[in-house]
Amino acid sequence: MNATVIDTLKFADRLKKSGFEPQQAEGLARAFGDELAERMVTKRDLDDAVRAINTTLMTMDAKFESKFDALEPRFDALEPRFDAIEPRFDALEPRFDAIDVKLESLHREFSGGFDALEPRFDGQHREFSSRFDALEPRFDAIDVKLESLHREFSGKFDALEPRFDAIDVKLESQYREFSGKFDALEPRFDAIDVKLESQYREFSGKFNLLFGTMALGFTLIIGLIGYSLFSPRPAEPVASAVERHTAEVRLP
Repeated sequence: MNATVIDTLKFADRLKKSGFEPQQAEGLARAFGDELAERMVTKRDLDDAVRAINTTLMTMDAKFESKFDALEPRFDALEPRFDAIEPRFDALEPRFDAIDVKLESLHREFSGGFDALEPRFDGQHREFSSRFDALEPRFDAIDVKLESLHREFSGKFDALEPRFDAIDVKLESQYREFSGKFDALEPRFDAIDVKLESQYREFSGKFNLLFGTMALGFTLIIGLIGYSLFSPRPAEPVASAVERHTAEVRLP
C-alpha cells in the first residue's frame, strides 16, 4: 500500500473554502493524493535502489577482479618482450637526434627566407593600401550619385502614383460598365439560344421527313428497275418474228 503523501482531508477543506463544490473538492483531493503517492519516491524505495546498486557494483567488482587475475600472467609474459624491444629503441635514439638537428637547420633556413620575404610583403601591402585609399573618394562619389538617382526616381514614382490610382479607378469603372452591359445582354443571348434550339428542332424534323421521302423514292426506283430487268416478257407472235427476221436480212 502506498504511503500517504498529503492530507487529502485538509486539502479538500481548502478547496471547499476556495469555492469548489464539496464532491468536486473531495474527488480532486483524492485524485491528487493518489497521483502523488504513485509518483513520489519514499525512503524505502531509495533503500531498495541503493541495495540493488550495491549488489550490482559488488558483482561487477568480482567480475573485474577475476578478469584482472586472468590478465596478470599475460602481462608477466609481455615483460620479456618489452625488455627485448628496449635496446632497439636505444639504438634509434641517435637517429632521432640527427633528425632533430636536420629539422632545426631547415627551420633556421626557412626562417631566414621568410625574414627576407617580409619586407616585400610589407611593400606590397603598403602599395595595395595606397591604391584602395585612392579609390575611396571615387566610391564615395558613386555612393552620392546613386543616392541622388534614388531620390530622383523615388520622386518620379511618387508623382506617378496618383496617375496609377486614377487608371485603377477608370479601369474599375469600365469593368463595372462592361459587366452591366454583359449582364443586360444575357437575356438576349438566352432568347437567341431558345430560338436557335427551336429552329434546330424544326429543321431536324423537316430533314428527317425529306430524308424519309428520298429513301422511299430510291426504294421505289430500285424496285421498278429490278422489275423491268427481271420480269418475264410476253411471247412474240410467229408472224412478227418472221417479218423482223426478213427485215434484218434485207438490210444492206
